[in-house]
Amino acid sequence: MKRFLVFVIWCWVLPVKAQNDYGWQKDIPYYPASVKQDAYQQSQCRLDIYYPKNKKNTATVIWFHGGGLKAGKKEIPEALMNKGYIIIGVGTVFHPG
Repeated sequence: MKRFLVFVIWCWVLPVKAQNDYGWQKDIPYYPASVKQDAYQQSQCRLDIYYPKNKKNTATVIWFHGGGLKAGKKEIPEALMNKGYIIIGVGTVFHPG
C-alpha cells in the first residue's frame, strides 16, 4: 500500500514540475514598429511562444490556427505542450471586406 501511495504522489507531482520548466511569452508583435500598421494589424499580427526553459537545439512547431484566415485566433495547442517542443502560435493578417 505504501508503494502505491508513493507512486500516486509521484504521478501527481511530476506533471506539475514539468509545467514549471516551460516559459510562455504572449502577444509579441511581428511587424517592426517602423512599419505603418492599421488597428487590425496592431491587434492581430502577434504571436505567442511556448518553450522549454532549459533545453537547447529543440524542434520548433509553428502553429497557424484553423479557420482559413477568416475565423479563429492564435493558440498553443494543449496536445503539443510539455512535449519538449518550442511552439509558436501565430495570429494572421486578414482584412475583412
